[in-house]
Amino acid sequence: MSTIADAGRRAGAAPSTRARRYAGVAAWRLFGLDVAMFLGAAFAANALEFHTLSGMRIWHAFVQGSWVFVALWVLLFWLVGLYRVSFAMTVRDEVYVVATALVLGVVPQLFLFTVMPSLNSSRVALLLAAAFAIVSVGGARALIHAWADEGAATRPRPVLVAGAESLVKTIASSLDLPRGSSIHEVVLDGFATTADVEALLQRCARLRCQTLYVTFVPPESVFVRLNERALTMGITVRVGLAAVTSGSFRLAIESNGPHLMLAPQPLRVRTIPAKLYKRMFDLALAVPILLLTAPIFLIAACAILCETGAPVLYRQRRVGLDGTTFEMLKFRSMHSNHRFGEGWATRGDPRVTRVGAVLRRLSVDELPQLINVLRGEMSIVGPRPEVPAYVAKFEREVPRYADRHLVKPGITGWSQIYMDRLLTPDDVVEVLRHDLFYIENWGLFMDLSIVTKTGFEFLFHRPA
Repeated sequence: MSTIADAGRRAGAAPSTRARRYAGVAAWRLFGLDVAMFLGAAFAANALEFHTLSGMRIWHAFVQGSWVFVALWVLLFWLVGLYRVSFAMTVRDEVYVVATALVLGVVPQLFLFTVMPSLNSSRVALLLAAAFAIVSVGGARALIHAWADEGAATRPRPVLVAGAESLVKTIASSLDLPRGSSIHEVVLDGFATTADVEALLQRCARLRCQTLYVTFVPPESVFVRLNERALTMGITVRVGLAAVTSGSFRLAIESNGPHLMLAPQPLRVRTIPAKLYKRMFDLALAVPILLLTAPIFLIAACAILCETGAPVLYRQRRVGLDGTTFEMLKFRSMHSNHRFGEGWATRGDPRVTRVGAVLRRLSVDELPQLINVLRGEMSIVGPRPEVPAYVAKFEREVPRYADRHLVKPGITGWSQIYMDRLLTPDDVVEVLRHDLFYIENWGLFMDLSIVTKTGFEFLFHRPA
C-alpha cells in the first residue's frame, strides 16, 4: 500500500476525519478577517511594486485595478465553500487550502487582465498580492484553527444522548465529536408529558450540554415543546435514527402529504457531472506531468537495467472501480526473483534493490501509474488500489470495505496524505475510515487541496 505522499501524522498529530464547519457569526467573522488580510496583501503588493509608502499612491493603484482581484478572491472563497466548511485537518493544511484556492483564482485573472488591460496595469502586483495573501490569509486561518483546537481541548463541550438503552449506546459510540467532548447517556422510553421534556432539559443544562440527541421521534405536541424550551435554554436538539446510517448514498428528506420521507440519492462523486470533472482533472494533470517527467522515466529505466536488468516495469493486478481488476504499473524496485506483493513492504525490506530504494524514497516508482490514469483505470486522487486477494479478505472481515470501489483508485488521496507510507493489514480499518470520508465528501476543490498538500509534503516533509 505504498503512497506517493507521506503521512500528515509525520508532520504532527494525526487528525480526525472531521470537517470544520462555519455558520452564523463564525462565518461572518472569518469572512471579515479574510477581506482584511486580502486588502493588506494588495496594499503591500502595490507598495512593493511601485516602491512607495505613500498612502495616496497605494490607494490609487488599488482603485485602478487591485480591488478587482481582491473581490474575485473573496467571491472564489465563497463559491468553493470556504465560509461554510473547511477540510483542513491540521493547522498546516489551512495554508495548503488557501494556496490552492488562490492559485486556482490567479490563472483566470491573469487571462482576464491580459484581454482587458484597463482592469489592471500590473500583473506583478497580482502575483505579489497572491503570495502575500497565502501567508496572511493562510496564517490567520491557521491561527484560528490552532485556537479552536486549543479551545476544544481546554473547554470540552459535553453532549447528552437519550433514548432506549441499545440505541443510546449505538449512537453514542458512533458520534463524530470534537476532541475533548464527553458524552452523557440517559435511558428512557419516550416523553409521556411535557414534564418529562422539562426534566430532561434541566438535566442537560446541569451537565452543561449544548447538544441533546434523542433516539426516537417524540409526538408532535411534545416535540414542539422540546424544541421551544431547548431554544430558550441554548440547547440544540437532534433526532438520531440509529436504524438509518449514511453510507454509499446521501439521504434527502422529502414531504409527501403530512409525512416526511427519507430519499436515498447517489453520492455526488457517483454522478455523471462528477465523473466528467474528475476525468478532465486527471487528464489536465497527467498529460503535462508525463511530458515534464519523461527524462526521469528514461533515467529510472536505465538505472534499473544497469543494476538488475529487465524488466523495467512491474505489473500487478489490482482492484479498481466497481470491483473490476486492472494491471497497475510501477517501476520495478525489487529483485526480479522476488514477487512484489507476496508480503507487505517493510522498512529495510531485503527484496528492495539499491536503485529501488532511491526510487521509492523519491516516489519515482509511482510515476508509471500516470499511464494507468491516461487509460482511465486510475485517477490522480482516490483510494489506493489493493491486490484481489487482500480485497477478498478485507471485504469478508471489514464492513463497507467494498465501498472503496465506488470511485477509481488514485495515485494520491485522503488516506495517503494522512497515514504512513508503509502500512500493515492491521491499518485497514483506519485506511477505510479515511477513504470513506473522501468518497462521502468529495468535491473538485477537495481534489485540488489533496494534490496541493501532496506536493508540499513531497517537497518539504519527506523523511530520509
